[in-house]
Amino acid sequence: MEPKLRFESSNSRLMLLVALMALMLPFVIWSSVSGQGRRRPVRPIQTGEKTDGLKFRLSEGTEGADRREALPSPQTSPLTDEAVNELLRRLPAIKTDIDDEK
Repeated sequence: MEPKLRFESSNSRLMLLVALMALMLPFVIWSSVSGQGRRRPVRPIQTGEKTDGLKFRLSEGTEGADRREALPSPQTSPLTDEAVNELLRRLPAIKTDIDDEK
């Protein structure tokens, strides 16, 4: 009886697939890592250019920005002393250190 070289069992096919993936993995990793070097280079600082502080660019404003409509205030009512005390009671106590009371 001669041994057959066929991949009829699912285990053999799975092992072949894993082996092929293991062979291709270094090439996949190399291609994704090598793409990181394609970033846009940073512009070098010119010798006469100041680098301290923030830089601003001013432009003309838009027409009608000063004529916006004010929204009406909603109706409110003041809290009673009892409601304020109930809210304050729900807050956790403030933790203090000895150094805080100087």
